[in-house]
Amino acid sequence: MDQSEELRQEFEQKKKELEKLRSELDSTNQKKEAFFTTLRSINELVSKHKEEINQLKEARDSITSEVKELKQKRDQFNTLMKEKSSVKKEVQSKKEDLRNKLDIRASPNQMKEKIEQLERKIETEVLPFNKEKEIYKQIKLLKESYKQISQIAEAEKELNNASADFSQIKRLAQESHQQVQEKADYSQEKHNLINSLYEKIREFRKQEKPIAEDYLKAKVDYQNLKKSFQNTMQRVKELSHLFKEKYDHNLKSHISEKGNEIKEKLRKGKKLKTEDILALQALDE
Repeated sequence: MDQSEELRQEFEQKKKELEKLRSELDSTNQKKEAFFTTLRSINELVSKHKEEINQLKEARDSITSEVKELKQKRDQFNTLMKEKSSVKKEVQSKKEDLRNKLDIRASPNQMKEKIEQLERKIETEVLPFNKEKEIYKQIKLLKESYKQISQIAEAEKELNNASADFSQIKRLAQESHQQVQEKADYSQEKHNLINSLYEKIREFRKQEKPIAEDYLKAKVDYQNLKKSFQNTMQRVKELSHLFKEKYDHNLKSHISEKGNEIKEKLRKGKKLKTEDILALQALDE
């Protein structure tokens, strides 16, 4: 087999290889792009979740600040409630001490009515001196008792005011505590959502790892196939150019030989054929 035939066979073989490489290149590129699209989708989801996490963190931190302020307010109410409770106990003790000390069973109104009754008796009745003196003494004792029992009434009034203050502060403390609980629960809810999103991101990263490996492998395969394709393409072009040059050379040689034959016919005065005329024209070109 001569060299020309060997080159011809190589040319045909390279053309077949080129078609196969083109098909493999297209297939590998499609796989590569499919992996890339999947990775991009995962990254978009991760970015979306990260954005949601940032928003939730801002909301959670804001709520946490509110909870901190509410706790301070609640603690202030609790402290004040303890103070009011202490005042209430002191007033209650004061009232009980007065009752035990004075041992008075009648109410202030009853005592006042008794005093007025005795005073009218002195004013409206003619009484013996000793009897009048005894009534005056009784009025004096009743007025002293009335004054003492008024202290108990005042203590009761003070106790009622202290109880009202205590109840109001207790209510405010309870409301503040309820707000703390509600805000804390809401903050915990946000925190749980954040952890849930982080868990989803970790799952996405797990999914991403093998796909990224497949993408990198497909990318390397694509580059290798592309290089082989380019090399094979270059060899096909070289062989094609070589065959063209050889064809042109052979054609020129054939035309040159044909031209010499025509010139010889003309010199001898022979008649030219149609193919001779065409060859002559090609020679002129």
